[in-house]
Amino acid sequence: MSLTKNKLKEFLKERDPSLHITFIDPQDLSFSDRVRLKCFYCPDYSKCLRCPGNLPDKLDLEKAILESDNGAFIWKEFELNGEDTDKTLRESNLEIHRTLLAAEQFLMSENCPLAFSFNAGRCQLCDECPEDGPCRHPDRARISLEATGCEAISSAADAGINISFSDPSRYKRVGLLCW
Repeated sequence: MSLTKNKLKEFLKERDPSLHITFIDPQDLSFSDRVRLKCFYCPDYSKCLRCPGNLPDKLDLEKAILESDNGAFIWKEFELNGEDTDKTLRESNLEIHRTLLAAEQFLMSENCPLAFSFNAGRCQLCDECPEDGPCRHPDRARISLEATGCEAISSAADAGINISFSDPSRYKRVGLLCW
């Protein structure tokens, strides 16, 4: 494992010992139009400025990922305690989102200026995106992994991360970091 990967792993463990990082070769990810279709069916389609329907046509997300030399799934398992599920889901999304941003900054400090990430679900930095203006946080808002067309569940499984929906009290949030 390269020195940068070891340092990144240590950085994340210091940040939160319950975080996991699974290094991957971006070429091993699976992409499909079925995933993009699921985005189209989402009730938030075209509402979030970092989701399909609002992304630039010239931005080929799959190509950007495949041009990367390195990749890592950053993930954490969360428990729903049955109280305020929506609040817990939003907080878990934001936790992984902040972690991905910190990992990008860490990689920048390690001379990896083209590091970028994809969030575990749609951006939730704001309650709602502005209807008639640009993103309030263009430097921090990230596109969801699924918006790339990446088959996140099967790609994670190929990397040894089992994502299951059989236990409604436990779930994993998985984001992607590329550099």
